[in-house]
Amino acid sequence: MAVEVETLVVTITAHNFGYIIPFVLLDADGTAYDISALTALHLLVWKYRDVGDIIFTGTIDVDIAAIGSCHYEVLEHDFDIAGTYRLIVEGTAVDTRITWGPAKLIVQEAPHT
Repeated sequence: MAVEVETLVVTITAHNFGYIIPFVLLDADGTAYDISALTALHLLVWKYRDVGDIIFTGTIDVDIAAIGSCHYEVLEHDFDIAGTYRLIVEGTAVDTRITWGPAKLIVQEAPHT
């Protein structure tokens, strides 16, 4: 099952680690998806238009499973290069794989100080 979140656009600054990207995962009809049965949630990121070349996979932390609330904390060197990326959230359980996305992720140049 895949749920489209094309309208989601996340914008962060290059080298800005420690930033939280929040998600509320919904099912196809827009209802909050209970993620408590999933054993893992991951963020998969690739350069825009390079679908086959995932640049990293990160672990997503669950906040409130019953309402699909979760987040990804940007780690150092996740987004060192400014550009446009795509991301999906992937949830897995024993016999289940669910994806949400793709969404657009824009990484802006860090301002010079």
